[in-house]
Amino acid sequence: MRWNPIPDIPAGFFRDMGNLESFVCYGCALGPTLSTKYLEFHSITIKEITIVDNSISTLQVDAITGLQANTSLRISSNEIRELTEVSFRPMLEVLSVGTGHINIGGEIFLDHNAP
Repeated sequence: MRWNPIPDIPAGFFRDMGNLESFVCYGCALGPTLSTKYLEFHSITIKEITIVDNSISTLQVDAITGLQANTSLRISSNEIRELTEVSFRPMLEVLSVGTGHINIGGEIFLDHNAP
């Protein structure tokens, strides 16, 4: 889902997606706050979660759940100013036992007209 203004993802949206490997949402207007269990994944095969350029400034406790030890979480090019322990520690504890990581880097330059 690239550049689709999605104001809200329904609770439990990913519940029956047990084989989901990738969720990519560039510029989907998910921010400014991701509330608790907003992105609740139920897949042991989830490898990539990309929520880049969404004006996200705040992640509440457990806003993103269901990460696996080898998941790559990209939340770059948002407006996050504070890495709160209560929001990020649970994710880091899961990722630290594998090769997973969180990319919260600065701006990226994307071609908005690319497929």
